[in-house]
Amino acid sequence: TQVDDEGRVISGVTKETFTKYNATSEDLSGVVDFLNSIPNTKYTILYTEDQSGNVKASLRTQLPEINVAKIAENYGGGGHPKAAGYKTPGHLEKETVWQVKKD
Repeated sequence: TQVDDEGRVISGVTKETFTKYNATSEDLSGVVDFLNSIPNTKYTILYTEDQSGNVKASLRTQLPEINVAKIAENYGGGGHPKAAGYKTPGHLEKETVWQVKKD
């Protein structure tokens, strides 16, 4: 997990990971808030898969100028300006992107 160029921290937990560690979504209580405390973070998204073929997104921010409820509303969810979420059909797939940066 790292802060991207836009100040986002995005992390995910697949259903395979839940199974491997005999864990449940309740075991992740507080993780999104912990990730949101990483320095230079504007907002955090924690994606989790469920056994029914859905992905739940939990969004958090500490900044007054960011409204994560507005982000969640774009995907049919909602919440509060500082804590929101949504659920959508699908699965998680990790993507690695390489970029060349000028020194």
